[in-house]
Amino acid sequence: MNKRTRRLVIVNASLAVLLVVAAAGGYLLLFRDDGDADASDLRTVAVARGTVEATVSASGTVGPSRSANVDFGTSGTVEKVRVKAGDEVAEGDVLARLDDTAAQQALTAAESKLTAAEEARAELDDSDQDPSDSQVASAQANVDMAEAEVSQAQADLDATKLTAPMSGTVLAVNGTAGSSASGSGSSGSGDTGDSGDTGDTGDTGDTGNGSGSSGDLDLESGFVVLGDLDHLVVDASFAEADTAKLKTKQNATLTFPALPDTESSGKVGSIGLTGSNEDGVTRYDVRVSLTKPPKGLKVGQTATISVVTQRATDVVYVPTIALQGSGDQASVNVLRDGRSVSTPVTTGVKGDTFTEISSGLSEGDKVVLADSTGGSSQQTGGGEPQVRRVGPGDKPGVVQKP
Repeated sequence: MNKRTRRLVIVNASLAVLLVVAAAGGYLLLFRDDGDADASDLRTVAVARGTVEATVSASGTVGPSRSANVDFGTSGTVEKVRVKAGDEVAEGDVLARLDDTAAQQALTAAESKLTAAEEARAELDDSDQDPSDSQVASAQANVDMAEAEVSQAQADLDATKLTAPMSGTVLAVNGTAGSSASGSGSSGSGDTGDSGDTGDTGDTGDTGNGSGSSGDLDLESGFVVLGDLDHLVVDASFAEADTAKLKTKQNATLTFPALPDTESSGKVGSIGLTGSNEDGVTRYDVRVSLTKPPKGLKVGQTATISVVTQRATDVVYVPTIALQGSGDQASVNVLRDGRSVSTPVTTGVKGDTFTEISSGLSEGDKVVLADSTGGSSQQTGGGEPQVRRVGPGDKPGVVQKP
């Protein structure tokens, strides 16, 4: 055998040995027990103690607790507009007037007719001859008819004057002097308050109706639109499962995309009794009243409502992603003596980010995490969990966040 042949044999033999070793290593990696996993390959977090909160949230629109779309009670030409957007008005203030010339003339004519009817009725009483019953009845009927005409004429004249049915801020004026106005009365939304009642619309005008939804506020409907900006609310639509967790008077936290780093508190005021289907999900209207609206908040802006539905304090907890299974079958993988050991646990308050562990774990235990993160529930008081990654290139003792 020459030298070249010997070298080929040696190289082939070496390659064969390497292939056998690689195959054996692959077999061990594929079929070894999970409990034999090298602890340096595992991503773990220490079981912590603190407060776990479960929340539900939804986005909605900022609006006044009460509003009124005010229109003239009759048609005509606008003679004068006395307010503009942003003005504060009191109940009963005159907002605008129509040309009332024709209405004044009609009232004068009706009053003259009434005077004549009353004089004719009096003459029957003062005559020397006894009037017949039919004469008296006819005279009285004329008086009654004339009185009705005067009342109607007075109402028509009053309708040329647009008055505020409530105190508030002028949000919009949809007309100018010289323009035509059609009479359609006024409508308004009621104040639901904090009790979750449907609202009292008595302060929004005799012709008002209580829609109770600031999200339905139409700034183009009505000659003048009024709103109570001293008491703002947010109307939002919550999914059916989340609505079931809500109760009136629950505290709420609100944030506003248009006002970064601004947060406000509120209370759940009313929860809709009937739902509507949106993209296959049943949703319910929920109104939240703002306890103290932040400066600069405007009607129509978007707000995110977050309501804490469950809270557990001074409890041990783990990231929810560490849990496997649910209910009586819940478990977590715990790092014990360098091995990942499946451990049954009993859970309490649960959210997407953190879950309370009622039994099965102790503070400081190291649980194995998945590679994903999530979150809607919050954790406070126990500090942010510290995750230790130990692997090639990591220095011992270095603590890294997920």
